[in-house]
Amino acid sequence: QELDNKKRISHKKEELYSLIEHVKSIIEENSQQPNAKQWINASDKNFNSLRRMVDNCEKYNKRQKIQNTWRGQNHNTF
Repeated sequence: QELDNKKRISHKKEELYSLIEHVKSIIEENSQQPNAKQWINASDKNFNSLRRMVDNCEKYNKRQKIQNTWRGQNHNTF
């Protein structure tokens, strides 16, 4: 069952990479269109959840590397 889970995770990862590449090509194709500005502004809203996810991951990594004083409430050391 563990091997099956690893296969599923690997498949999902490859699917996400493929999807990202496909999105990149769609953006490139549509950026040459006359209504590119409108299309990009409308599509931009779809990426907000991804932005939030990336931001949360970066904050988590920083929190792991840089520990704050006073239980993370204060950035001062004094």
